[in-house]
Amino acid sequence: HFSRLKEYAFLNKNIENSSMIFNEEQLIPTYIFKQGVPGKSYALDVASRYGLKEEIINDAKMYISADKTEANNLLEILQNKLDENVKLEIELKNKEEKLNKEAKRLEIDSLNLNNKRENLLADVKEEKEKIINSAIKEVEEIIKNLSKPNIKVNEVIDIKKKLDDLKDVEEIEEFNEEIKVGDYVSVPSLSIFGYVKTIKGKKAILTTDSNMTVEVTISNLKKLAKKAQDTKKKVVKDIIIEKSVPIEINLLGYRVSEALEAVDKYLDSCRLKRMHQVRIIHGFGSGALKKAIQTYLTKQKDLSFRNGNEYEGGGGATIVTFND
Repeated sequence: HFSRLKEYAFLNKNIENSSMIFNEEQLIPTYIFKQGVPGKSYALDVASRYGLKEEIINDAKMYISADKTEANNLLEILQNKLDENVKLEIELKNKEEKLNKEAKRLEIDSLNLNNKRENLLADVKEEKEKIINSAIKEVEEIIKNLSKPNIKVNEVIDIKKKLDDLKDVEEIEEFNEEIKVGDYVSVPSLSIFGYVKTIKGKKAILTTDSNMTVEVTISNLKKLAKKAQDTKKKVVKDIIIEKSVPIEINLLGYRVSEALEAVDKYLDSCRLKRMHQVRIIHGFGSGALKKAIQTYLTKQKDLSFRNGNEYEGGGGATIVTFND
């Protein structure tokens, strides 16, 4: 509490002031040691708190004031500044601890959210697999029914309705590779291999190893190493491979040339899917469309045809049966 000692410590490089930090608001010690900072006497403040007579405290303050020197005043100002810095340091430390706790809490919350997300994705995947397996069983049963000999078109139509009622749960694998004209690629979902002939937007035209031209989505293509080119000339058919081929084609409103082109592509798709029997709907009209279609069918060596019965559309439809 002797100011001249504090002053001496400031002026002498071999001596350093130190103090114990005191809580001025509550007038209680904090027991925190602070090196390099001189202390300040709180004796009169504590005495007042514990009930010492006011006149004694005032007399003491008068003696202290009379004994103060200019250096003492400067030391007091410096002490106040140091005390403010100490308070600020403590506040910053408390805020830092609070921020660290908040950051830790957010980290734990984020981890919990990620765990919940992974569990949810796992549940969704499991449910999806159940739906897919269930749909596969139904499709296999339908295909089994379609494979029966001498199946009638009206039965096929009933089976088609069952297929239409199924949700589309097939998951097409996407590769999103950079595909260019001339690349040798595969379509894993269709077991097709071939070269990219042209690219139109998001679609690519392929020349397959089986000498057909197919149109597929580019994102479903997987790039492969180039295979040896066959030097023989290849006859290429224009066939658009679809995920599913309907069991009938409706040509009502078509011109003869348009209808023949549509029938040609439709029958090629049916052959690729190994379908047994399909229906061509051409209507009655003048009979020109029916005649043109049936004339075309007589030139196809792998099938036979007949007019539909009363349950199949009568003379407005032609039933086509592919040879086994």
